[in-house]
Amino acid sequence: MECMIEMLKQRSNAKICEEGRLDELTDDIYNNCFQEQIYDDRNENKVSQITNDASTNDVDEYFYWSLMDSIVFCFTVITTIGYGNVAPKTMGGRLFVIGYGVLGIPFTMLAIASLGKFLAGILKEITQFTARFVRTISCRNSVQKQLKEKEALISNLNNDNKTQKVLNDDDIESEGSEERKIEKWGEALVLIVAFFIYILIGSLVIASYEPEMDFFGAIYFNFVSLTTIGLGDLVPKNEKYLVLTLIYSAVGLALTTIAIEIAAEYLKMLHYFGRKIDNVANVEIWFGGKKLTMKQLVRNLGDYFDLPINEIAGLNLDEFVSAAIKVEAGELGTLRVPQPLTLDIESIIFVDADESYI
Repeated sequence: MECMIEMLKQRSNAKICEEGRLDELTDDIYNNCFQEQIYDDRNENKVSQITNDASTNDVDEYFYWSLMDSIVFCFTVITTIGYGNVAPKTMGGRLFVIGYGVLGIPFTMLAIASLGKFLAGILKEITQFTARFVRTISCRNSVQKQLKEKEALISNLNNDNKTQKVLNDDDIESEGSEERKIEKWGEALVLIVAFFIYILIGSLVIASYEPEMDFFGAIYFNFVSLTTIGLGDLVPKNEKYLVLTLIYSAVGLALTTIAIEIAAEYLKMLHYFGRKIDNVANVEIWFGGKKLTMKQLVRNLGDYFDLPINEIAGLNLDEFVSAAIKVEAGELGTLRVPQPLTLDIESIIFVDADESYI
């Protein structure tokens, strides 16, 4: 009805008053409005049918992934990050993920662990070189002082005719143990600092080309990715620098592995701090694919050096390991038992036994 009124208003401006023309105009208005109504009804029926099908039929909507989505998905599967922004919907796709993960995850973990050891070795060499350089610089300032002290000691020995010990082996071993301990803590500190510096530098770079990430968002994304939390609320979107992002993540996972191992080692030390060492004999040590208990290892070591069986059997491994730890920590000098001085009486020549000495 509204259509016909509108058409009559438009045609009334033409001022057509002839009877034949008026009938023709009426038929034209009626036909146009009728066709328009049919078209509208048909569209409404189609929309209603689509809406009903979507609401009543439980059918999943599938869509094909882009190449970038596929690459990111495969990378997150084998590295166990698992963002979850894309996931397979079909049975075949889900079966593929299971097989791909079973085969890919172990190899990826081995590769990441090997890369982590390689990076740890590089950082260890850098730490040791830096420590040697610092020791060299510090020693140069005290060389002359040490020379003067040694000259004074030698002079006292010559003048007083006394036997004085210039250097003590226990002190040297203690100093060496302290240096090793400091180097170990230094290596751990360098690795942890390198991990956080890596995250910060990577965040600056990623924030410069990822449209949805600022600096803090990039830090959050890197932490969630490198720790394999993988929440998936932030994912890489820039296809141009996707390869760079994946390489950065792979190297970061290796550094994360090192950092976690270091943290686990010190947490284990904290866990066993103050506890008495016991049951050492049953501790298993792996050599390649084989393992030996500490008791078996010591027994075979005694056989190799042809030691008496009763001495090996009477060895208290708990006390032995505890003492060995103290030696390495510099608390004890050595585990060697001082040997008594024995003389063969027959090899001694007395002055009064031979007249040639008189």
